[in-house]
Amino acid sequence: MTSTGNDGRGRLARACRLLCLLFVGFLLLLSSQAFAAIDQALFSKEVNRIDQLLEAGLSKNGIKPNAPVSDGTFLRRAYLDISGRIPTFEEASAFLEDSAAEKRSQLVSDLIESKGYVHHYFHFWSDLLRHKTRINNNTPGTDLYGQWIKDCLAENKPYDAFVKELLLAEGHAFETPQVGFYTRDQGMPLDHMANTVQVFLGTRIQCAQCHNHPFDKWTQQDFYGMAAFTYGVKNKGHHEEFSVLPRVAREIKREARFDPQARQRLRRTFRDLVGPINVGAFDSSKPLRLPKDYQYDDASPRDKVTPKPLFGVAGDAAHPRGQFAAWMTSPDNERFTTVIANRLWKSVMGLGLIEPADDFTDDTKASHPDLLKSLEALLVRHDYDIKYFLRVLHHTQAYQREATIHEDIYEPCHFPGPVLRRMSAEQVWDSLMTLMISDVDHYQPPLSGELKKWAAYTSAVKQRADAVKAMSVSELKELVLGQADVFALYAEKRTAIVKVKNEATSKDEMRKANQQLRRLNTEYKQGVDSMFGASMDADPMMMSADTPQPPVDRMERRTRKRDGMRRGRKERTLNAQFARASELPSPMHAGHFLREFGQSDRNVIDNADASASIPQALAMMNHWFYGPLLGRSALRDSLNAAATMDEKLERLFVSIRSREPSERERELLASARMDSGRRAIPSVMWSLLNTREFLFIQ
Repeated sequence: MTSTGNDGRGRLARACRLLCLLFVGFLLLLSSQAFAAIDQALFSKEVNRIDQLLEAGLSKNGIKPNAPVSDGTFLRRAYLDISGRIPTFEEASAFLEDSAAEKRSQLVSDLIESKGYVHHYFHFWSDLLRHKTRINNNTPGTDLYGQWIKDCLAENKPYDAFVKELLLAEGHAFETPQVGFYTRDQGMPLDHMANTVQVFLGTRIQCAQCHNHPFDKWTQQDFYGMAAFTYGVKNKGHHEEFSVLPRVAREIKREARFDPQARQRLRRTFRDLVGPINVGAFDSSKPLRLPKDYQYDDASPRDKVTPKPLFGVAGDAAHPRGQFAAWMTSPDNERFTTVIANRLWKSVMGLGLIEPADDFTDDTKASHPDLLKSLEALLVRHDYDIKYFLRVLHHTQAYQREATIHEDIYEPCHFPGPVLRRMSAEQVWDSLMTLMISDVDHYQPPLSGELKKWAAYTSAVKQRADAVKAMSVSELKELVLGQADVFALYAEKRTAIVKVKNEATSKDEMRKANQQLRRLNTEYKQGVDSMFGASMDADPMMMSADTPQPPVDRMERRTRKRDGMRRGRKERTLNAQFARASELPSPMHAGHFLREFGQSDRNVIDNADASASIPQALAMMNHWFYGPLLGRSALRDSLNAAATMDEKLERLFVSIRSREPSERERELLASARMDSGRRAIPSVMWSLLNTREFLFIQ
């Protein structure tokens, strides 16, 4: 009986182990599903082709390839280049202890399919598209545009489809977020075309807007021919379902044609009522004409311009934007493919095969022409699959070699290894956040609740749009006229309060006036909302820069102080202050750590700066994030899990440098423990964070 029972329990145990193994295998299968679907023979051939072309170039120039990197260096490099941050202690330990032959390949595949990839490459596209959380007086839908970019990255939308959706974006901002591509240059259609050509064709035609290009072949006629494709796009307008709006606008204009003040009130009221549903990208038949000072013989001033691409033939479509999008994204448009292949190569290897990456001319030559052609063919062959393209590059032997120093971008680089470079501002910040926050890639801070505010605002705008669609001309006109009287009373009261505020002689009088203004603004806004049955209290547009913020109550101040928060103007909760850079307002305000380390201001294409400065050094030495790092942080939790001080210091080392310490470094850690005891932890942490090894991608 005992033997039988033991056999039964043994069989049960073996069955349980088998089920566990099957379950683990199933999870591994899911995590590598995208990679498993790849044709491995073709994939290996494509990886080897890149290495062969690079090695041929090295051999021709008498240069030896760099030595392969250690697992620790590869781990850190892959995390920074793909996920935009250093690995956690747990992630680093798991990789370093793994003895599988294919662990590097698996790591690359896992990172490319991770949420961290979305966070990191969001900055790549935001810098190119000059995406800002708020632009043009807080145009509705701007932040939703940023979320749309993230969604495209998460679903791995093919590059040509991504660009085509941007170029063909049409509709209201609250319904079609990608119209942010057009509202970013609201009211500047000529500048918009210049930016579009620079981003997607790597060609600078801005000079040709005013005269023939002095350093390239493009003429002013060429520029206007391109601009004519999208010149008819309006940033304010209405679809057919809102045809009632222009009719009402004409009616109210007629209503007050002899009373300027009444006309101004009606226009303001009309804007308050329908303005939020009036922003986006809308096609019109407005023609583009040459400027009145046009001075060349091929046309006359004010001539109507016919859309014409810079080279080749326009695509086949019913309207100009469709022709433009078809031409731009066609595989036959070699420069379209060349530019993105070069940009992605630069993001991985640290330097483009063509530099600068957005100043192509007919005389531009790649440092490795055959390699660039091979990369272009790779993109086209796989239907512009960006993740596949990046996966190939990260699997090459060239990427897995020691970094090389190449300071002059105008001198050809032969890539004996990736180019040594400093972390971007976002990589430095996100690496610090990795030490600060558990599961940092999936963390949603309260500050990113601003996106939730935009979503709530969008819902209210949609409800308002539906209400307007259902109204007749007379109904909407009556609504506007009635609200104009309310606005007149509001404006009168506001003028009186502002007068008191301007004449205030004490802080108490100023505070009372500000409170009255807040109440008055809220009452007026709620009155507008009530007409449509949808509250837009979450509307970020309604809070202008000079609108006083609600005061923080005393209990909340105590809570913030208890949680280790800074006092004064920068006082925020810990959770709102710390998050991945892609979850914070984009870009951050001047003076923030990110801007100090070179985050792009998004006013110019690809405007980030990775150069070093004294303020950066001072920030790393003296920044207030050291307090939270040693307080309530993921790093502190990891250190607390260690049993001895030696183990704590080793965990600290691996957490920051993503590798095991060398024998000499172990001696230094032991010396620090002997000299400082428990105080060794802040000293060692400060030292490790201020080394070049931390700030550079080795």
